[in-house]
Amino acid sequence: MIKHTDLINTLIGCVGGLGLIAGLLRYVDDWREKRKERPTEFSVLEAMWEALSGGVTAIGVFWIL
Repeated sequence: MIKHTDLINTLIGCVGGLGLIAGLLRYVDDWREKRKERPTEFSVLEAMWEALSGGVTAIGVFWIL
């Protein structure tokens, strides 16, 4: 039988993972738009920061709801 804490931890992991993906996609989309205006390099550090902030935001929203 699955414990409630295991279920909550699994949900938090899934929501955080989806938030990471959403944050990374948001950065890539913004980068592609900026690249149309002028050539810019892809920053892995900025992409990871955006992904991390997306994941943390998703977990925070999940906890509030």
